Amino acid sequence: MNTREIAREYRKSQWTQRLITQKASGQSIREWCERNGVKRNQFFYWQRRLRETAVERIAAQKNTPSMIPGGWALCTTEAEPPKSKVKGITIEIGNSRVLAEPGFEPELLEKVCRVLSSIY
Repeated sequence: MNTREIAREYRKSQWTQRLITQKASGQSIREWCERNGVKRNQFFYWQRRLRETAVERIAAQKNTPSMIPGGWALCTTEAEPPKSKVKGITIEIGNSRVLAEPGFEPELLEKVCRVLSSIY
């Protein structure tokens, strides 16, 4: 690893910590940036950059396509689900799993997925 790569990784780790600190503070991004002397456009730049890095790492680990459209996650299917499973679809977002059984309300499922996506 050369000096540039070390500096790049150091900045990433610093900004990762800043993003975690902002989230834990309970303050809005605007408030947190003002109180910490950080420009909002700089905050959003690093937020986007770190998210892109995270998506690339996840994709590499799961051997998936490197481009996942915003708001979507990669789903896998079982070759033949066990007969004991309830029929429907299972959606996994972060550490959460949602089972949508036949007759589910699409609007409610959309809202639940949106909330879970904002958490993870």
